[in-house]
Amino acid sequence: MQRHTFVLVFVSFFMTLVVATRDAKAQADDARARAASDDSTSTLPRSSGEYLGQKWHVDEKHLLWWDGQPYIPFGGFGIEPDNKFGLNTYNLWIDFDPFHVNPKYTREQHRRDIAERLSRIADSGGTCIVQFSMAEPHLPEGPQPGMRWEEEPEGSINASRLADPKVKQAILKVWAEYAPAVRNDCVRAIVLWNEINVWNWPDTISDGQYASLLEEYVREVKRLVGDVPVCLKIAGTWNVRTVIAAAGSAADGLGFDTWVMDGDEGRAAREIQHALHMLEERQQKTTWFFIAEGGRSIPEEQQVAKLWDRYPPFRSKEEATRILRGCARAGAKGFIYNGPNSDPESNYRDSYRWLGELKPEISRLMVEIKTPVPSDEGRARGEVSPARATAAACSDRTVQQLLSDVRRLRVTVEFSDRWNVWLVQFYSGDRALGFASVSKDGKVLEAGAPETDEPYRNDRRRDDRIKTDRGVESSDRR
Repeated sequence: MQRHTFVLVFVSFFMTLVVATRDAKAQADDARARAASDDSTSTLPRSSGEYLGQKWHVDEKHLLWWDGQPYIPFGGFGIEPDNKFGLNTYNLWIDFDPFHVNPKYTREQHRRDIAERLSRIADSGGTCIVQFSMAEPHLPEGPQPGMRWEEEPEGSINASRLADPKVKQAILKVWAEYAPAVRNDCVRAIVLWNEINVWNWPDTISDGQYASLLEEYVREVKRLVGDVPVCLKIAGTWNVRTVIAAAGSAADGLGFDTWVMDGDEGRAAREIQHALHMLEERQQKTTWFFIAEGGRSIPEEQQVAKLWDRYPPFRSKEEATRILRGCARAGAKGFIYNGPNSDPESNYRDSYRWLGELKPEISRLMVEIKTPVPSDEGRARGEVSPARATAAACSDRTVQQLLSDVRRLRVTVEFSDRWNVWLVQFYSGDRALGFASVSKDGKVLEAGAPETDEPYRNDRRRDDRIKTDRGVESSDRR
């Protein structure tokens, strides 16, 4: 089930909501219409720059151009320079892992190894996306002392700490140490941190203030490394409003992480499309959009012995083809596979071989597709958007009566494959206020008070909740 979350503050509730959703839809339609035309007619400011003598820009199709040629990153975590798969886009993480593997490993060794790897990539004719996951001097992966992303309780990472001058000074000190190692002409982008929509973004700071705050970090990366595209990264479409607003104004791109569960390629494609539509509604300049991490996954309730067991390889070339075509048709302009290695004995080796064979077709699709292609599920639903479903629900008299005294509202929208309707639910904080079911042609079928008053948990699982006869079950992803 696909879920979309909106946080809306009203002065005049119903007029604001309906107008806002219609305006957002109109802006998205306008952005897609402009993207379908010649880029020279763009009305959006263009993200652009020059890095080590190489000029780049982002067009309104969310495609990155490098020295006059479209750039489609197509590679993975687990490949080496001069690999036999024909893949030449690499992903380099700068994070805690080497220090956990070898406690005697030093930061000097780390920087030297990074520089050597980038030199090997450049010598092989490859390109690289670098992820700055470190922050404070002892390399935590976010704005808190000693934190490591995988070990943090959900929702515990306080993004507002980025505004603390001491935190910023510590982060930039580490970045400054690593910048000379990263400064290589094979680098095509820097991604800041990892899946930062899992952080807690307190509303004591507005979206605009967060965007300005993140812009300071983006500007410092460019000052330290060079005028390379800088991107933010999210996983799923929950809790993304602030990050997407910042990506579309302060940064140059948005990396999207997606994993496909068995037989669920359609859900993944819809989620990619929704993230892109949200970006188009909020961007203030042209913004690159690509799959920063993608592959297969298994449900959280299935026990695994190791982390990577949860992210198994593709089972066939046909499966890889369906997933990659779905990403391209949904509007993504690049794909980085999260298979951890491609050694001869690795279970992921076939996956990388298939990626190499599919690279020409998928890269061509990603360049040629100007607007997302509706999925089969989307066609079946008559292309009713989350915004339209929300507007229809808010126009219903029963809903208006339930929410007549509400001044701060949170709205979630999800499509129920089981019931073939949009389910729009209304909350004030964690308190459920009401719901409406909306048909695939935009008609309200049912509206009323919630069946239970159980608080809706504000955690990363909410994007994957499945409505059942007995309530809500969680099928969390990474």
